[in-house]
Amino acid sequence: MQYKFRTLVDDVRAVLDAVGVQKCHFFGVSMGGQYGFGMARFAPERLSSLMIGACNPFLNSDSGEAFASFLRQEGPEALIPIWESQAPISDALKSRLRANDIEALAAMQRAGRLDEYEDSAPAEWLSSLSCPYQLIAGEEDEDYPEITQLARQLTPGKLISLQGINHLQSMQRIDLVLPYLESVFDEARERRA
Repeated sequence: MQYKFRTLVDDVRAVLDAVGVQKCHFFGVSMGGQYGFGMARFAPERLSSLMIGACNPFLNSDSGEAFASFLRQEGPEALIPIWESQAPISDALKSRLRANDIEALAAMQRAGRLDEYEDSAPAEWLSSLSCPYQLIAGEEDEDYPEITQLARQLTPGKLISLQGINHLQSMQRIDLVLPYLESVFDEARERRA
């Protein structure tokens, strides 16, 4: 399976083309944030705005390989305690986690991202966007140091920090995220007007 940036972006482009959408407001959290970085890199012209949440821009194939090996050994059931250590999860989510395709998850983890940056980096992609963009992350997210590392390379104010929130909670607590998302959409609308 292919999980390289260009492939992820080609998938998004294909969906946008299929529904007749030239530009979109893109919000990706965690794995979806990888798609967001990919869009900034390979399809910035398709973005009206971009918000990336809880996503480490500096993943590499070495760190992914260790997790892929863990998944193969332990199976999808091992994902449940990992998620539950961050916040309560529903029985429906537990069922979805158990149904995961381990080989697909392993391939996604192994893909990494640093190998694809070529002669540029996430700070360059984001800084060159002509649309509004924002990063958002919980201060308790294990990837928060890497996310703040990226934010320091950007215009001040591009990182929204959610106090006391971890990786999973940043996906669950849409009530905290939505106002910031709406402000990015509003800025995009004002620029168009």
